[in-house]
Amino acid sequence: MFALTWLSMTLHTLHLNRQQLFAWGDALLPPGTLRVYISLVATLGATALVYALSQTPFDQLPILVMLFILIYTTEWATIRLTGTPLQGASLSVSSAIAFAALLMLGPAACIIVNTGSACAFWLKEKRPFYKRLFTSSTYVLSSAVSGLVYVVIAQQPRLTWDLASFIAAGLAAGAYFLSNSTLISAAISLQTGRPFRSVLANWQWLFLQFLTSLAIGLVMAMVYLSGRGINGFILSGLLLVLPWYSIYFYVQKSRQVAVQTEKLKVANQELAQANRALDLQVGSLRALHNVGISLNSTQSLESILNQILASVVELIRADTCAIFLDQNGQRLTIAGHIGLSAQYVSAPEMALNGSANRALRENRALVMDKNHNYPAMLSSAAEREGIRAAASLPLNVAGDIVGALDVCFKTERVFADEEIRVLKALAEQAAVALQNARLVEHIHDSYLGTIRALAATVEAKDPYTRGHSDLVRQLAVAIGHQLGLGARQIEFLNLGALFHDLGKIGISEAILNKPGGLTPEEWTEMRRHPIIGERILLKVPALAEVLPIVRHHHERFDGKGYPDGISSRECIPAAIIAVCDSYQAMTSDRPYRAALSHSAAIEEIRAGSGTQFVPQVVEAFFAAVEYQDIRQLTGHRFNPALLLRNPSHPAILTVED
Repeated sequence: MFALTWLSMTLHTLHLNRQQLFAWGDALLPPGTLRVYISLVATLGATALVYALSQTPFDQLPILVMLFILIYTTEWATIRLTGTPLQGASLSVSSAIAFAALLMLGPAACIIVNTGSACAFWLKEKRPFYKRLFTSSTYVLSSAVSGLVYVVIAQQPRLTWDLASFIAAGLAAGAYFLSNSTLISAAISLQTGRPFRSVLANWQWLFLQFLTSLAIGLVMAMVYLSGRGINGFILSGLLLVLPWYSIYFYVQKSRQVAVQTEKLKVANQELAQANRALDLQVGSLRALHNVGISLNSTQSLESILNQILASVVELIRADTCAIFLDQNGQRLTIAGHIGLSAQYVSAPEMALNGSANRALRENRALVMDKNHNYPAMLSSAAEREGIRAAASLPLNVAGDIVGALDVCFKTERVFADEEIRVLKALAEQAAVALQNARLVEHIHDSYLGTIRALAATVEAKDPYTRGHSDLVRQLAVAIGHQLGLGARQIEFLNLGALFHDLGKIGISEAILNKPGGLTPEEWTEMRRHPIIGERILLKVPALAEVLPIVRHHHERFDGKGYPDGISSRECIPAAIIAVCDSYQAMTSDRPYRAALSHSAAIEEIRAGSGTQFVPQVVEAFFAAVEYQDIRQLTGHRFNPALLLRNPSHPAILTVED
């Protein structure tokens, strides 16, 4: 019935005009190469079926009909291969009956009988037309290929009791499996784009099961041909229960494994999500701990800014991060950032504007992503920067806005609630740390301002030395750079030069301004000023490392200086001050003598190298003089925060013999 319907449909198709054929193909067949492939397989199947019908063994018509009905019935007992590499396919043991028909009645009978499987598949499967047409065609072609292999090798159409016939049967069985799996794998490859070899490899686990079924087909044919008749044939067919149940059992276990695998996959995803949440919490605790440490340490504002930025970027893998600081309640300016372009930093707009600034003024966090306020609240500068998601959090202490923390991504991103909670906690800690850093700088600016006022008072007592300390300071900083001193050491050198004569506030003006030479008693009094200066600075803990510079700036290389008579090489910053102090004193008018020329002062310093002055400091002095005219030395801006760090190296250098 199926064969006649199929043949009628094929012949009718040949009479359709081209336009009708194309319309029919577009409606029933998939596009592209797969359409061509299915059409080719269907055409070859129809051709093989026409040939088989022309060779129908009518003398065996009763057994042929019986086999057709038997294979049609068996095909309904298919097993869905759910949970196996052939997910979505189905399998039955009906191929054993088709193979038995080949060995009993010949290749033509095998093709005709296997159309029973095609008819059952066509009726029971609710699949698209082209899939049913293709699968039905593979039944016919597999039967045709296996029959051809058998006839060519055995040189006869039916099974006989010789070795060649059994070898041919085995090879025909392999050909049946190989042709069927190859045809289906090629179609899957064309439809999905997967490599043909990888698709074909999925059939490996079925090879032995398939051959077992065909071997039972061989047994069924042998029973029939041995004279046992149709009853023996049917009884021997009961052996097909074994491979059927084997496949069924495998598929059931595969389904169970697939279910467990899916549960394990879900559990792994939940575990991965929990791990990410845990990592976020651990990272947030670490970041909060680091910021907390900065609260209890005396770091510079710049250092704290960098620490906060690095913690945020590491914590949530942000593309950019910026901190805006409030400038006297007037506006917010970028104080530090990571990942932003120079154009963005110099743009007059903030990353957040409009209602976002209003949100900051209202002291609340603002999130801008595809689920929150996006994209209306992003500024034009942020859009040009490529920012796609951002969160802005106010930095406030006791209700006072210190600044704002911006965390940005350049890809579509939704901020998790946990991330926002962590950022809020970090912003609270950061605000306190920044406020403390500002207060510390303000306090130390006040300290330094007070001491500078004292130094100015000293110079006011002696009109001849007015501005002396500042000139010494500028020259000392230049020499310090020549010697390669670090920023911290330069800062202490800078302060030591500024305050080196602070102790003169305790010296009588009569001695300071005496036009003639000093008496021994007056020299004893004058030599007390380094000790007096040290005692004054002793009240400021942050200037502890400046004390040796002030105390020893009149020591000599040969150890004949004062107040302690040590070699000045033991305190290089003080040795630098000694050279600068001497040069500036020699080139300045004093009550008891006129100023020396620059060249005369240079020669005096050269003459004192190795006795009064440390030689390497003298060489650095000459290099500084050559590099930059002393009269044009620029000032050195204070960085009080450098005084507050715990030094990893001593600020006072020593020179080895």
